[in-house]
Amino acid sequence: MPFVVLTLGILLLLLLIIKFKLNTYIALIVTAVVVGIGLGMPLTKIATSIQNGIGSQLGELALVFGFGAMLGRLVADAGGAYTISTTLLDIFGRKRLQIAIVVASFIIGIALFFEVGIVLLIPIVFAIAIEAQVPVLYLGIPMGAALSVTHGFLPPHPAPTAIATTLNANVGHVLLFGIIIAIPTVYIAGPLFSRWTQKMVPDAFTGKPHLPLSSNKRQFKVSEAPGFGLSVLTALFPVILMTITTVYELVVDHGVTPKNPSTLDQIIRLIGAPGIAMLISLLFALWSMGIHQHKTNKAITATIEDATKSIAMLLLIIGGGGAFKQILIDGGVGKAVAHWYRPRPDGNCHRLWECRRFSRERRWFLDVPGILRPDRQANAAYMDDVRNNHRCLRSRRRVGAQRHLPLSPLNWLNANYNPHRTSPWSFRRDLLITVN
Repeated sequence: MPFVVLTLGILLLLLLIIKFKLNTYIALIVTAVVVGIGLGMPLTKIATSIQNGIGSQLGELALVFGFGAMLGRLVADAGGAYTISTTLLDIFGRKRLQIAIVVASFIIGIALFFEVGIVLLIPIVFAIAIEAQVPVLYLGIPMGAALSVTHGFLPPHPAPTAIATTLNANVGHVLLFGIIIAIPTVYIAGPLFSRWTQKMVPDAFTGKPHLPLSSNKRQFKVSEAPGFGLSVLTALFPVILMTITTVYELVVDHGVTPKNPSTLDQIIRLIGAPGIAMLISLLFALWSMGIHQHKTNKAITATIEDATKSIAMLLLIIGGGGAFKQILIDGGVGKAVAHWYRPRPDGNCHRLWECRRFSRERRWFLDVPGILRPDRQANAAYMDDVRNNHRCLRSRRRVGAQRHLPLSPLNWLNANYNPHRTSPWSFRRDLLITVN
């Protein structure tokens, strides 16, 4: 029953947005209420769940998106984005702009979350597209590919870090192998895919680009705009702070949070937290792109207010998604999913192997939901399922049933891994985890 209600709720959401053109935020809240009623939640708790969902979803994102939008607008309105775009055009030329965007996005994406990198890079990408007179998608697709791949493949981002920890993999090895695999992946999903898309859907690459994140329409002179070094430093200041934290954690703490952190550990982690890093960077931008450029307080305040208006609806939509998520959790959908994947009482693994028909390695298909499951019961069921996976695989190997089920590298790893073996085995194990 919960799955039926969930399916109908998703269809209702799509109907409200696509057919009736209802505002996305309103559609999400309406759908959350309807799904909550359909799941049999007490009517008095539906409003509380919606409030809790919006609050939990926007807790850190409000800081990151808000400060990031203000920083990007300050850089753009002061002429920093113009300086960066013209300099990159002079260095790389128009034919190699995609490579420049990929390299910059890849470096930024290693330290920054996907949404933070998007907020920081969009003004620069638009400015370069305007100056070079190329379609925004021509540069936007490589940027999105680089940020997506780094966020999904490389520690210290949440999912790869949590997976490496769960499987006892060395975080440094996962980072190394992730970079090796990420480079060709970014090139295929970025520059190559954008060129193929441009041939298949040429209409999407037409039209003159404009810079929506900049309220300043005037043309900058070289003498008026900030220097290239200061502009890049301001735009990448959050990256620098988070990179310091990342390198410190990998080199000093070996990727493990110390039980008794020193004062230096706490300071480094404080400045590397996304919200605090964005706050420090915004304060620096207020000086470098505002006071240092002889801007008045009134002009700086107007820039910040415009930046806030540009992301207001985006934050509301994100909050609406959080409300819908919380309704699903409180309504019991998470527990229903956990029950679906829980092994049968007789110890058979039929459900597990049935799921493999849809995914060659079901555990990796569920890694992100397993990491993000907020209720303890679902998480416990996930870990029980992983342990049962190991036992079932060994049992089927003994009876010779493995010929009926493809033995993936990770399955072989589950059946043969011994944590007390030497480091060469650990190195091969981490490689298999990354490749799989």
